[in-house]
Amino acid sequence: MDHDQRKEFLQLAHETIAASGAEETEVLVTAQDGFLTRFANNEIHQNVGSRDATVSIRVTTGKRIGVAQVESLEPEALRSALADAQEIASARAPLEDFKRLPGPRAVRPVAAFDRDTAACTADRRADIVAELVAEAKRRNASAAGVVENKCAEILVANSRGVRAYHRGTSAKFQAVVTCGDGSGFAEDQSYAIGEVNIKGVIRDSVGKAVRSRKPRPIEAGEIDVVLEPSAVGPLLQFLAYLGFGAKSFQEGRSFMSGKIGEAITGAKVFIEDNARHPRQRGMPFDFEGVPRKRVRLIHAGKAAAVVYDSYLAGREKGRRQSTGHALPARYAAFGALPMNLVMAGGEDSLKGLIEGTKRGLLVTRFHYVNAVERMKTVLTGMTRDGTFLVENGAVKHPVRNLRFTESVLGAFERIEGLTRSRSLVDEDILCPALKIRGFRFTGTTEF
Repeated sequence: MDHDQRKEFLQLAHETIAASGAEETEVLVTAQDGFLTRFANNEIHQNVGSRDATVSIRVTTGKRIGVAQVESLEPEALRSALADAQEIASARAPLEDFKRLPGPRAVRPVAAFDRDTAACTADRRADIVAELVAEAKRRNASAAGVVENKCAEILVANSRGVRAYHRGTSAKFQAVVTCGDGSGFAEDQSYAIGEVNIKGVIRDSVGKAVRSRKPRPIEAGEIDVVLEPSAVGPLLQFLAYLGFGAKSFQEGRSFMSGKIGEAITGAKVFIEDNARHPRQRGMPFDFEGVPRKRVRLIHAGKAAAVVYDSYLAGREKGRRQSTGHALPARYAAFGALPMNLVMAGGEDSLKGLIEGTKRGLLVTRFHYVNAVERMKTVLTGMTRDGTFLVENGAVKHPVRNLRFTESVLGAFERIEGLTRSRSLVDEDILCPALKIRGFRFTGTTEF
């Protein structure tokens, strides 16, 4: 996007709100330019770009709510979507706990736009791939992965005076390298492509692929682990989904329900949602235009709070306010969710965690992770792309992949160390590497 479209989006929203016959109307406009270079077998095989724009219209009449969405900015399409939303509202049963749309609040901007990232070309992405491929070929390895850059804009406006606008960029470099029967993974991302650690991704992905050849079998059981950030990220992501939102909390389906102020993990654990963290640079308001608050979720191991949107806050009879974590109206059934998780680090280095391990595993990442028991936060998944045996403080040799079945909260009770450095993984999770005592592995593989 060569220039921001704030004025155009505001005009579009004003006209839609003025044309609405509903008591209250909300217009959400999102637009994104996305560019991706995908490669495999040391060759680029896909280079694509897309420009998308979506308008979601929510109307309310009393406690009846209607939502319609259209992937167009054309006036005729918006008029049709508005009519659909009003028709849906008239046919819907009243949502008894609904109060009204949020009113305007001051939003402090987040500097999340990088011009260099927005202007990143296919040639520049190809140069990054070429640098990785050259190193992979030098080690008789094969590289696959993606280089991606995006520029996104969002505007929220409603008939009560909300006017919130944000523009941001993002860049990601992710690599999976294979070398015989070994494989290695590395990733990095930032709002600015110039801050992506390209050389680090190349070094780690190729290096792990070479070192993980000829993996040896190992018995499953309770094994000490050092989890790199790419393995920690999915654990935090599932905590967010399973229990950091107000809907599951109110319905008694969250591991936080009835536990506020009580210890649910070890005292080393501090997790918050913070869109304004300099490594996050997230959207400063939610999809209702409510400013996003920094929310302590787990503090020194104790359940501290969950996140709210305006509807879920209203269900608590004035005791709560929205924390600015509403999803787009079409996903309102999921409730509020944290969007920029930050886990505090410790005082260790990755090298120090390894050196302090008498016998254990170094795990690069997990995949195919799924929930088994919601309230106990039990997940299952597989190690992947670099799993190594550690003995007497040194990495000895690669091992075959293992299946884990473990409670995240239970594992976090047994954290023995956290790295000072943290990485941004899964686009919106900032976390350190962890050393955990007695991580539960329940199955073995032949690879």
